[in-house]
Amino acid sequence: MAITIDASGIKWNDEVKVPLDILATVDSKATPEDLVALGVKNEDGVLVDSDGAPVKANTTNKCYVQTYTGGKTITDDDAQTVNTFPEVTIQKGKDVELYLYVPTRCDDNDNWGGMYLNINVKVAGTWYNLGNPGYDGGVMGSGAKQIHNFTNTRVLKLCGELGLTDEYTFQVELTARSYNADTKINDSHDINRTANNLNARGDVVSWGGNQNYTTIHIKEIDAD
Repeated sequence: MAITIDASGIKWNDEVKVPLDILATVDSKATPEDLVALGVKNEDGVLVDSDGAPVKANTTNKCYVQTYTGGKTITDDDAQTVNTFPEVTIQKGKDVELYLYVPTRCDDNDNWGGMYLNINVKVAGTWYNLGNPGYDGGVMGSGAKQIHNFTNTRVLKLCGELGLTDEYTFQVELTARSYNADTKINDSHDINRTANNLNARGDVVSWGGNQNYTTIHIKEIDAD
């Protein structure tokens, strides 16, 4: 099912589909861009390239920024939900790059203590456990007060791993548990205070300043 260009125009299976007079240039083979622009389709109605292979839609990747600005104290008891973020819709043919930032503080551990943080995602209605970074859950230390954060970026090949062939929903939930000490998220971190002679230019704007609190970025990337 090769598609070629000759003196008569774009041909598919030796049948002229697009006359030459509407083409700007003549090459030995049509490019995918030519075919998309001209609407050349196979017999199933699918846009195809010069070798007859389906052409992926050229859709712009979206990025969703979500924040949690509330305060949370994580204790030694059962795991607590830090936050369940809003669900978004991922376009067909897109995987996800997930970025997370969680500011943390631990003041009262006499020995080793800190926090474990787990990442859960719901994809197309089903929850999956992405695990946790163990001792590096934002704050962990021995016999010291600590102000720290958890920062992580990961690529989720969801289309291939889960066999997704259409658009799908995606949602993030963070759960946590402290070890040997209470741990604070967002609180006691002096976030966005402008009274410290920082020469700040006006009040903090929420659309930028809220990302100094717990923040996730859900970024679409083209699936392989």
